[in-house]
Amino acid sequence: MSKMFKVTKVGVVLLIIMMIFSLGNTTSYANNGGENTEVSIFFKNFINEAFSDINKLRVKNHDGEDVTDYFLNKTITLFEKEDYKAIREIIINEELVPSIRKITDIENNIDLMRASRTQTFSDYEYKNEAARNGFGRLEWTTLLTGTVTYDPNTGQILSAPNPSIHLHYTGGGWDLPGEMSNVSTSRRIYSSYVNFSGRYKMTVDIEIIDVNGVTWLTVLDFGTHVHSFDAYPDF
Repeated sequence: MSKMFKVTKVGVVLLIIMMIFSLGNTTSYANNGGENTEVSIFFKNFINEAFSDINKLRVKNHDGEDVTDYFLNKTITLFEKEDYKAIREIIINEELVPSIRKITDIENNIDLMRASRTQTFSDYEYKNEAARNGFGRLEWTTLLTGTVTYDPNTGQILSAPNPSIHLHYTGGGWDLPGEMSNVSTSRRIYSSYVNFSGRYKMTVDIEIIDVNGVTWLTVLDFGTHVHSFDAYPDF
């Protein structure tokens, strides 16, 4: 079921202001009809965790290319200065997608016939997007989780079911929770790794009451996205 948010007459005016502001400056947050230059606690926590162990950090550009080293070189000094706003602007302006990847051993089976090892890969991906219809920005993370069973002696992948994808957090803009729809997941097994992928559409539904008391629905469209990564077993 969609999440509805009622907006009063004053809210209508603020929405109009918000739309105008967003069209004029698509790299800034809009909140309550004005500019919000503050960085969310969520974003700070995400960046702090990413830099606490850079081996878990992955950063892709708009074309899906790995630009982790480039991102670290450009932001390490900013992080040391705790300039989270500048880091966020780099992510937004350069359309970068950072993620934090974790690997967990969940099963280790050894018998006389064969050995197998199972690991779970969890990838937290951060997105910060402008609404396609001009109503400010939304930040969120998705959690894409996949499981791989493989032979630790040969490295051969034995099995890998389809992954799961969940909306982990939404915020920014007017702090309205986003909603995933048209969700699908897939996996492709190769000889030594598995590609996990999740596709979804992100929207926010707002129920507006205009000056005449008429109610109408506005859908804030934040686009269709693909969250994917390659899972290499950790021997």
